[in-house]
Amino acid sequence: MVFGINGTSDDRFEIDMLKWKYVTVLGRLPTSCSVVQCDGPFHATAHVMLDDGRRSDAWFLVPQCKLCNNHSRNGCRMALRKNAALVSVQEVRRVPDSAARETKSHSKSDSHEED
Repeated sequence: MVFGINGTSDDRFEIDMLKWKYVTVLGRLPTSCSVVQCDGPFHATAHVMLDDGRRSDAWFLVPQCKLCNNHSRNGCRMALRKNAALVSVQEVRRVPDSAARETKSHSKSDSHEED
């Protein structure tokens, strides 16, 4: 289980090219939401914290559809699929913008995806 972190859309938490830095670290472009029983398409990288009983303040990113991402902004608990692609926010922050731009350009040329 995880819970969404409320307020991460504030400017102080902004990470340039967040989605593409996440994809760079992950090594692939997710296609669907990571929330159990949701088959929505990947739209956003949601900021979450683990709700596993341990005391940790580590933030992670997971792929979510627009609806689940809006729901998670309210700090709600969510069950993720067993294969959910959690990536540490700290790790994403270390990705250079140039690497994220390269990932984005390769992804768009491979899939003709829109932003």
